[in-house]
Amino acid sequence: MSPFRTILSALVLTGVLSLAVSPAHAGHVYAGITDTNGDSILGAGDALSFVNNSTGLPVSENIGTFQLGAVTIGNQAGLLSSTGLGGGSPSYTSLSSTGKVVSGTTFIAAKAFAPIPGSLIQLQLVEVTGPAGATFSFWDEGSETPTFSFTIGVGPTAGTGIFDLTDVNSLIGDGVNAAGPTTPNSTNGSAPQDAYGHLHGRSFTVDTEGTYTVKWMLIDQFHQHGNSSAYSVIYNAVPEPGTAAVLAGAGGLAFLLQRRRRS
Repeated sequence: MSPFRTILSALVLTGVLSLAVSPAHAGHVYAGITDTNGDSILGAGDALSFVNNSTGLPVSENIGTFQLGAVTIGNQAGLLSSTGLGGGSPSYTSLSSTGKVVSGTTFIAAKAFAPIPGSLIQLQLVEVTGPAGATFSFWDEGSETPTFSFTIGVGPTAGTGIFDLTDVNSLIGDGVNAAGPTTPNSTNGSAPQDAYGHLHGRSFTVDTEGTYTVKWMLIDQFHQHGNSSAYSVIYNAVPEPGTAAVLAGAGGLAFLLQRRRRS
């Protein structure tokens, strides 16, 4: 093969591969607690906060900027999603305080700054801004339709836009976490044995290109801890940067390569 053909082939392949391996995983952020009642002891009554997994120190009020990419197949086809081409979003995780949560054949490491047992940690949407009239949606793991949706400029309303971070189905030693629908009592179940949760497969979508600022707050359904302060995540919802150009460029290079082969 001539050097010209070799270069063209490599460029075409690079263009195609750049579409196939666009990163979609954006790391984790961790729900913990900070000493807000002034007793220098982490425990009941301290407020929730997103914290550094190693130090326990609160993270920035602006967690970062992420991409929502195009989806062409499946239930999210036609939307811009955190699971789409080049998309990404934080994976929200609630830390373990007991060290009794089973993961495979090991136990999740306990953190002194984790929410205490009996807490059910949730993420609540406080505010979302973006292009007027656009729809912002959250999809739970395995969901075929949005778990909740809001129209920019209309929602959310108080008490809506909530999903669990605590995994009430996680294994605790030889048992399973359990949680009732309200404050636990003898008839409606018990509070979680550990506030831990690390669920994959969740996603966020919008139906309109643009920039969205989404503000969240950590809450504890069982009121062991106070609410966190609000923090924000910014999503740039556009087709994968350069996708069209890469496709066009790859197609053009392929055409040139074919012409060279015929000549």
